[in-house]
Amino acid sequence: MLIQVGLILFAATFTQGVVGFGMALIAMPLLAVLLGIRTAAPLIALLGLLSPALIAWRYRRQLDWGEIAPLAWGSVLGIPIGVALLRLVDEQIVTLALGLVLIGYGLYALRWTAPPWRGTARAAYGLGFVGGVLSGAYNTGGPALVIYGSSRRWSSGAFKANIQVLLVLHSISVVISHSLAGNFTGDMWEVLPVALLATGAGTGSGLLMDRFVNEAIFRRLVLLLLLALGGRLVQTSLAGLLA
Repeated sequence: MLIQVGLILFAATFTQGVVGFGMALIAMPLLAVLLGIRTAAPLIALLGLLSPALIAWRYRRQLDWGEIAPLAWGSVLGIPIGVALLRLVDEQIVTLALGLVLIGYGLYALRWTAPPWRGTARAAYGLGFVGGVLSGAYNTGGPALVIYGSSRRWSSGAFKANIQVLLVLHSISVVISHSLAGNFTGDMWEVLPVALLATGAGTGSGLLMDRFVNEAIFRRLVLLLLLALGGRLVQTSLAGLLA
């Protein structure tokens, strides 16, 4: 089992290192089946601090606080609301809506070399808020931030630096929530050493690989990954609703 955990996390964090997001959305469904949701959720929350922090440090010179400030403020407002809504809203419906949004935006952005819509400060507050709500409720706030970064046409380095800092902020709040809920159990601590090694190796390998990916390829990879993740979310949510 530990080997499977390591391979899943290596693949997920390798993807995170190359394109700057996707770790939780890739690893969470697989680890939930393997370890159970009560172990997988707090584990991903802890690893969500490590992998983004490593990437943010690698690209720290390209971090733009002016760009991410409105996203951060929106997230701060959205996270506690997401935590409060967790028991009130059907997760499957939220997941379905998020998947459809990702597919719609991915198709829209791939249609044009430079998508006509360009994110504004007002949109940043809104998408930051949405990302905060989704992080607080379901730990899936990254895509909202990625949509904004893609619309702003950030360089690959700025994209990774900006998104990672925001993901770390989200993860801190999620880790605190899990800690207060007493979710850091013995089962998670047993898996954590292997998980940390796999996360470090996967993230480092992704960062080594990304130097071979130019800006045009990077943007297309981001959009294709959004499409793939959107399709997966739609499939998962429909299976849950029809079960």
